[in-house]
Amino acid sequence: MNRPDDALILKAEKIFSHYGSIVTGQGLTRKELRLLERASLIESQLMKNKDTGALIYKWQPISIAKGIIKKT
Repeated sequence: MNRPDDALILKAEKIFSHYGSIVTGQGLTRKELRLLERASLIESQLMKNKDTGALIYKWQPISIAKGIIKKT
């Protein structure tokens, strides 16, 4: 399994610190987003676009608190 390299992690950190959460294609490709998701750095949420009705993924970083709560 491929692991995200340091350049990808820095790129994602910069984008998520600026936007908070993004949709697929907003600064990172689908492949990059899935790679980060498999590394448990981000999570996806399926949403419906209000204008077109299309289903899209919203991506956001996983918070430390969520990880602690899941373990207890």
